[in-house]
Order: sequence, then C-alpha cells, then structure tokens
Amino acid sequence: MPATVVPILGFDGNPLSENCELDVASYGNMGGRPYMEDAWVVQVDFNQTIPEEKFAENGIDKSVRRAFFAVFDGHGGKRASMWLKANYHLILAAHPKLASDPKAALRESLIQADEQLLEHFQGIRSTRQKEAGNQEATLLPKDGSTAVVSLLVNNHLYVSNTGDSALAIISKKGRSRRVHQLTVDHGTENDSEMERMKAVGCTFVQHKGKRLAGFPFCCRLEEVDIGKPRAYPGGLLITRTVGDFHARLEELDGNPKGIVCEPSDCDIELDSSCVAIVLASDGVWDVVSNKELCGNIADTYSDTLEGGTTKAAAKELVEFATMHDKWTQMNASADNTCAILVKLAKKF
Repeated sequence: MPATVVPILGFDGNPLSENCELDVASYGNMGGRPYMEDAWVVQVDFNQTIPEEKFAENGIDKSVRRAFFAVFDGHGGKRASMWLKANYHLILAAHPKLASDPKAALRESLIQADEQLLEHFQGIRSTRQKEAGNQEATLLPKDGSTAVVSLLVNNHLYVSNTGDSALAIISKKGRSRRVHQLTVDHGTENDSEMERMKAVGCTFVQHKGKRLAGFPFCCRLEEVDIGKPRAYPGGLLITRTVGDFHARLEELDGNPKGIVCEPSDCDIELDSSCVAIVLASDGVWDVVSNKELCGNIADTYSDTLEGGTTKAAAKELVEFATMHDKWTQMNASADNTCAILVKLAKKF
C-alpha cells in the first residue's frame, strides 16, 4: 500500500485499519436465465493498473489511494459487458484527467469505451460478412450493456453511470441505516428520459399478457402488464447504454438521438456515517427494497456461525434477490444478478 494515504473512517471515527485496506467482496448469480451476461470489476489498488509512464505524464500522485469498482449488466448477449470488463479500466487508467478531474475521466472513458466497442463490433461484422459472402449491415452484433463505474480517491467517491445498474451509499446514525442511491436510472420508467426520447421520435410499448385473477375470481383470466415498457427503435428497457448499436445507428434504422451513451455522474465525500457502498445490477434494485437491503446485509454480518464476512454478505444479498417473491408477482424468471459490497466501517 502507498506510504501516505487518507484512510476511510469507520463509524467510530477511527481509521478502518492501520494499512487502510478496504473490505470488498463481489458475487454473481445467473438467476433463472440460460446464461450469464452480468460482469463486474473490483480493483482495490487501482494505482497498479495505471501505466508507469502515466504517473508523470498526467501528474498522478502515487501516494493517493485509488480503488475502482464497476458493474456491467449485459443484454442481447454478453459481448458488450465482457468487453467492458476487460477494457474499461484500462481506458480509464490512461485518461489524462484521471488525477485532475476524476469525474470527467470516468464519464469520458465510458464514451470512449462505447466508440471502441463499435470499432470492435465492426470488426466482428466484417468477419461475418466475409464468411457469409455479403455486405449486410445487420450482421453487426446487437449486444449492449449498462455501466456503473466508480473511483474512490482517498475518501472521495466519483461515480458515472449509463443504464439502470446503480450505486448506493448506506449510512448509519445511531441504530438507523439509510440507503442513498447516487446514480440516475436511465430506464423506461424514468419520465424525464421517456420525454427526452419521445421528443426525438422514439416510441414506447407496454407489452401485455394474461394470468389467472386472484380470489374470488380465480377462474378468470385478466390482462396484466408484462415487465417494463420497451423503447423503440431497439426494443430496450433502458434509455442509455453502451453498445446496442442497432437501436442507435441510422444505417440500421436506429435513432442516434434516442437511446444514447451519455452518462450521468456525481461525487461525494465519504465520512464516518458511511458504512457501506453497494454496486449492483437491476436484478437487485428491481426487487429488493432499501429496508430489505440494509436488513439482509446486517443479518449476514451478525451471523457469526454462517457468515459474518463481507464475502458472505455479498453472496447472501445476490441470492436473496434471485429468490425474491417479486419475480413470481411479475410473472418473470429471476434476472442475472451481481453485486459489489464495500464495507467502510468496522461495524455495519
């Protein structure tokens, strides 16, 4: 670890540990889906990722602690999320504003990653066109991904996101815990996002289905909404994304001003009231309430026989989400789900 760092303060106001190590764990579950499209990255010492020449070139102080956490929720395939897992942190590490303006570095690196992903997909399309013996533009992969990326610089947390994966801070005052979501959900239930897209010619469709009515009308079918509205062109459940070029490129009948990559960003100075950071895909946020989130994590930490560790708490949270009864209520199989839990205090 660096010789001089500003430690995260625990709930008691004292440093988390003498060597300032962060207690971090992650976990993922495929849920009821046929394969896994979620991806995540945890780098407790992000300075090790930064190319040596960039420290002097970009004015980066090695004594400053940097930690990086990210969740990428893929859809339409796993190419986009896995590419982001392999490449985004490298783009960020080389960004010229990493030290001077971390929030801008996170945001601009996402946009740069989106551009590089398009180049990567165009390469795949070229290979497919050669194999198929035609020049069909539709051979471009349709994979896309959400992204929530964060950089902890000493005690200051910088966040950027596109899509509906989210980051939240859990704070504690006395015995009461509160969840503060820092990210903006770019989904089809966000009214401002829907209005933005409608203004440029996009449409939304709420798909319907049938199910047996409840008591006392148990033998009657009733019409119900199936999931969230879908945005067109594209048929997506999110309004901002990395990838999904079939919905965004004019050559593929997409709308360049509709579904976009442009991220939202924020930052916060962590203090002794902050006990945890949670990053997760919508497989958690769609079904787990704030009260359940805090209670589930607290219960695992207090269970010294079965858990008591951050690793156990991250796993229990994801498994609790995939088994949640809301999936049955929504007439859906559990989504791919992943979460990163960063414990900031000695006692949650």
